[in-house]
Amino acid sequence: MKTQKKTVPTFSSEQEEREFWATHDSSEYIDWENAKPAIFPNLKPTMKRHIKASVDSENQPKKHKAQTTNF
Repeated sequence: MKTQKKTVPTFSSEQEEREFWATHDSSEYIDWENAKPAIFPNLKPTMKRHIKASVDSENQPKKHKAQTTNF
């Protein structure tokens, strides 16, 4: 017997959506048994800061200034 899934709410921001999914189980909202792979060729990252890390000869992490990237 198939159970009725809950409706995914509408979010006003990505932060609100992140907070929601951090505290909710997606299996209550999405039927993963029937899920299919998806391709998003035009998807662009929303994150604008990248942290660069490297290791010196003594295997100690070096600190680098965060770099802002415009996508």
